[in-house]
Amino acid sequence: MAIEARIVLPGDSRVRAQSAWAHLTDSPLSAVIAGANAWRRALESGNVHRSGEPLTRASWLADGDVLTWAAAESDEREDWPEQGWTYGFRDRDCAVVWKPAGMPTSGNGGLNLACQMPGHPVHRLDKNTSGWLIVSQNTHLTAALTQAFSRGDIQKSYLALAIGQTPDRLDIRLPLNGRPCRTVCERIATGPWPLHGQASLLKVDLHTGRTHQIRRHLHVIGHGLVGEDRDWVNGERASLANGGRASLAIGDGNGDGNGNGNGNGSAIYRGWGLFLSALQLSFEHPLTGERVCCNGVIPRKFRKIRWAPQGEDLSSLFPS
Repeated sequence: MAIEARIVLPGDSRVRAQSAWAHLTDSPLSAVIAGANAWRRALESGNVHRSGEPLTRASWLADGDVLTWAAAESDEREDWPEQGWTYGFRDRDCAVVWKPAGMPTSGNGGLNLACQMPGHPVHRLDKNTSGWLIVSQNTHLTAALTQAFSRGDIQKSYLALAIGQTPDRLDIRLPLNGRPCRTVCERIATGPWPLHGQASLLKVDLHTGRTHQIRRHLHVIGHGLVGEDRDWVNGERASLANGGRASLAIGDGNGDGNGNGNGNGSAIYRGWGLFLSALQLSFEHPLTGERVCCNGVIPRKFRKIRWAPQGEDLSSLFPS
């Protein structure tokens, strides 16, 4: 089974294949290619094709080109490492592993999850986000899971702490990287917080999966994450240059969706890092049909919030 991705470039511009990875990090290829160096190695090995022809590092790519990645499947599997890792599920072909905050999913060097696990991460979590991550040693399974992510068949729920008092419910629909995106948030509790006055504990469900989607969406509506260290509104990554407009559907809450004076601001709370954790992940195993549902332990920094629900009261919001 092969994995396809369409390259998106501005206007009539072109780019050499060896420099194209920056335009593919949000594509299905990121499930099997862990960074720019791995992309260049894939080009050199002849595993990346366009219209049936293998690409080289010097090939020119244009907007709309469809790229295909395919590699020979091996029956060999490595044992999943034990020491220092927590698994929500694992079999011969894939595992759901807990990525701690502060560890990149992939990248150069050995201090990332991809270099310490056999196979490939099927998706990504930000360096400062903890949570469940699927890793696969089977290229056919990787392709099937990548397609399941694209269809929205894999459910992911996050626990987050946002600046200010948010509405009871947020349904944020804002295009990112020229593609439709949807983030749905439900407010669990609101209470006092240093620097920001107030903060809201949220359950966040992703209906799409774009790079930094939760961080960017919440920042755009004036309720950035506590511990956020980037200015997504004024930065290039949060620009609406593609012609998109933020669409916000607010429930029956007391907030107005604009931060109520407790918006993003310039102050950064650095006490416990970024308050975002991918606490729940569920999907149907493409090879066995088994329903896999992984619930994580509430991270300590969330448990230390005095006004937040504790124990079963909080865990019950993420049912299996």
